[in-house]
Amino acid sequence: MKHLSPSPSFVAVLLSSWLLVACDAGTATPDADETTTTQDATIEDTQPTPSDTSDDASTPLDDVAVPTDGTLADADVAVPTDGTFVDATDVAVPTDATLEDADVAVPTDATLEDANADSALPTDSTTDSFQGLDGEGVFDDDASPDVEASNPDATASEDTVTPNDDAADTQTHTDAPEVSVSPCELAPCDPAATCVVDASVQGFHCVCPVGFSGDGTLASPCADIDACVTSPCRGSASCVDLAAPAPDTQAGRVCSCLPGERYWESIGCYDIDECAELVSACGPNQICTNEPLGFDCSCRPGTAPLEDGSCAKVTKVSVKGSRSCAITEAGSLYCWGVSTSDRTLGDGTQESRLFPVPIGPPSGWTDVSVGSLILGIREGRLYKWGPNDTLVPTQIGDQDGWTAVASGGGHSCALRGGELYCWGNNSRGQLGDGTWVSQDTPTRIGGATTWTQVTVGHAHTCGLRTSSGDLYCWGSYWYDLDSYDLIGLTPIYRSTGWTAVDGRYYHVCGIQAGMIHGWGNTVLHQLTHPGWQTLWAANGWTAVSAGLRRTCGVNSGAIHCHESSDGINVQNWQVGTDTNWESISITDTYGCGIRAGMVWCWGEAEKGLLGDGRRSNAPWPVQIGTASDWTTISAGTEHSCGIRAGKLFCWGTGAALGDGTLGPAEPTQIGLYTDWVSVSAGYRHTAAVRANGTAYVWGMNDYGQSGADPAAHADVRTPLAVEGTAWQSLQANSFSQTCGLQGGLIYCLGAENRLDPNPDDDLRFWEPAPINASSGWQSLSGGTDGRCATRAGELWCWGTNTYGSLGVGDKLPRSTPTRVGDASDWTMVSGGWYTTCGLRAGALYCWGSNAYGALGLEGVTQALVPTRIGTDTDWVSISTSGERSCGVRAGQAYCWGRGELGLGELQRATTPTRLDDHEDWTAIDLGSNSALGIRAGKLYAWGDNRYSQLGYRQPTEPRPVLFE
Repeated sequence: MKHLSPSPSFVAVLLSSWLLVACDAGTATPDADETTTTQDATIEDTQPTPSDTSDDASTPLDDVAVPTDGTLADADVAVPTDGTFVDATDVAVPTDATLEDADVAVPTDATLEDANADSALPTDSTTDSFQGLDGEGVFDDDASPDVEASNPDATASEDTVTPNDDAADTQTHTDAPEVSVSPCELAPCDPAATCVVDASVQGFHCVCPVGFSGDGTLASPCADIDACVTSPCRGSASCVDLAAPAPDTQAGRVCSCLPGERYWESIGCYDIDECAELVSACGPNQICTNEPLGFDCSCRPGTAPLEDGSCAKVTKVSVKGSRSCAITEAGSLYCWGVSTSDRTLGDGTQESRLFPVPIGPPSGWTDVSVGSLILGIREGRLYKWGPNDTLVPTQIGDQDGWTAVASGGGHSCALRGGELYCWGNNSRGQLGDGTWVSQDTPTRIGGATTWTQVTVGHAHTCGLRTSSGDLYCWGSYWYDLDSYDLIGLTPIYRSTGWTAVDGRYYHVCGIQAGMIHGWGNTVLHQLTHPGWQTLWAANGWTAVSAGLRRTCGVNSGAIHCHESSDGINVQNWQVGTDTNWESISITDTYGCGIRAGMVWCWGEAEKGLLGDGRRSNAPWPVQIGTASDWTTISAGTEHSCGIRAGKLFCWGTGAALGDGTLGPAEPTQIGLYTDWVSVSAGYRHTAAVRANGTAYVWGMNDYGQSGADPAAHADVRTPLAVEGTAWQSLQANSFSQTCGLQGGLIYCLGAENRLDPNPDDDLRFWEPAPINASSGWQSLSGGTDGRCATRAGELWCWGTNTYGSLGVGDKLPRSTPTRVGDASDWTMVSGGWYTTCGLRAGALYCWGSNAYGALGLEGVTQALVPTRIGTDTDWVSISTSGERSCGVRAGQAYCWGRGELGLGELQRATTPTRLDDHEDWTAIDLGSNSALGIRAGKLYAWGDNRYSQLGYRQPTEPRPVLFE
């Protein structure tokens, strides 16, 4: 925006005022022709003649000529460059006038609007007194003006000035200084704008910053432009508008991409190759793979992922009992498995670990052996841990130089500089020092310095000496549970040519001339006969491990195991199909080995023995599958069943599966019907009812409980229809019976006793028979000690009543249904082994035995009548089995008693204890040692899984141990 020139009215008033002032006592009035024009617009030492002292304001100013080029020479008046004259017709004012040596300096912003006025005053004057200019061209507020000479070296002279208003003011003045004020100092620009002087037009412009609109004046201030609208980002980039310019931005915006992408103005976001651009994208032993929006670091073949995200090769693994340990190439030690009060892992706690946890210092470990305690060697020093008094590695003695260690059932041995040391229990001479005396500290055995290997069992020790592989053994071998054979109190030479030996339980195996031989105990059929025998005659064996019941070895990289279940018939099988195994370690129910630098385990997964985060048994609810439409569940002893979308599924082991096999199986649909409404999984048989009232049974049939003649059918492996078409329910919750409701009557099939106090177990029937003539029954539940049913809200029970589980006030048997109390608001009942629980108007009641807190009552051993548990009235379901109970109230799940409660490692609770923090549970059903639950339509299971009754199978193939 341009700035305008000064107003002519200001010059006219200023001139009229100046012509009335007399300076230096002069009286002559200059003629018009005394004024000359110069090119530099200066006033050169011209002294006016004070002859014109008239105060006639009406006298026209016709005696002053102003050159058109704005130069005043010898003029009495100096005009500011921006002055504006109003009504002054006698004076022409140059636009670029410069005043030098003038007697009066006028500020550049003064405006005089009356040429006939007696004096020229700035428009911002607030008093009648004259205000002069200071040295910077600004009016002072003092009554007397500051007058300075334009020539710094000149001496100011005092002149008497008589203004035209005849006021007797005396003013001292010097030549006026040169005035130079930038137009931008007075520019009316918006604060956000920048003022730019334009000398070519004697003005300035207001300029808004990048990203703003408007011309920057107060009338049109700067306004932020939404650059994301005017110049959007390309592609999938997100745009952020900037309120002010920023470095490296486009038109006041920033374009952002997802992590792993970069923005290019011409194409938008594009994926970057982090593996190529980042020098250390992944760590040592890792392979970097570029992925969309990022990259992946995986361990190189032959290395295992560790907890800190790095990768390392595993060089040593040792397992025994329920604990395992491994050492990496970097010298890090990890352990996992079961931790108890006397069998800890060494991480400072007594907690079991599903994944390997680091033990002790992070490096320096060279050997480890798991036994009754765990022994390890770090930087040549010997350490022990495992019992409850050594929760972390504790050094043994102060010696160093240890190279190998072996931990057994009650004694241990280690090698140091080729010397053999043993300590611990010596009741069978297993230490080899020639005595029966136990030792608390490592004691040297003999004087040999050529020991290369050592292995220890429960009552024996074997080792190899010299590079020729001389085998020595001492201690005793157990042949049965009551006798043992003493083989020596000191090492006894057996033979030479051995390359490996292992015997950490009751028998010993070794490799000689490429073949595996074994000897020792046969009680567990780990050997076919006492004494020396060859397990595999084939050559090429490179590793061997003697477990509790079996022996395994590595041949041509494949693992083969040997076991005799009866001491006569021998079973040999291969573990997995891989052929790159390097070493193995076998225990009772599982084993581990090293291949491709990683640890792999197989066998029983109970309590995390496999180290892969899984466990056979589940101490807390584990979701089974992904379906979310389960409506009915039933947990048995060795199998379980459920209904979803009208389809029936069963899983676990045995004929009770109903799929024609004996399992084990994961959830498998039974038949093709889609209208199942109820199912009951019992001890080893199953019963179910369809929507049309037809019922089916299958499974174990030794008493006819599965609906067939037991003489002809020991098992019924597929659903068998039961006589009748009006079944309301059918239950298989008794060992030898199946009972249900049909047309309001109670029918049973199976053993004749029917819970009679004086049964005749020889009588068996496989067709439904009525219990009594009473009708109108609505629900039925049976336990070990009795059976209960409801009718019109009344509760009736009958059975042996050994622990008062009938709730009738005594322990006397009842052969026919007997009413319990006088309440008529019972809605549900569930019977366990010797405990019964039920619901009345939403309130929970239990009675019978309170062993292990099964009743949920503190301080009592039994209750002979229904006893209320707590004060809540919103219970919706209850299930009792064994010595524990579970129920649902307000969507919350509670369990109590003893056994698999789903409360983690907590195995006993004497009062209802909440299962978790969820509030969408709808049902729970307890089996003998397992449990099922429905939460938000999804199936959950916990407890014992020996028969795959939780819905997932035991792992039989090696699984990698997860160190992360």
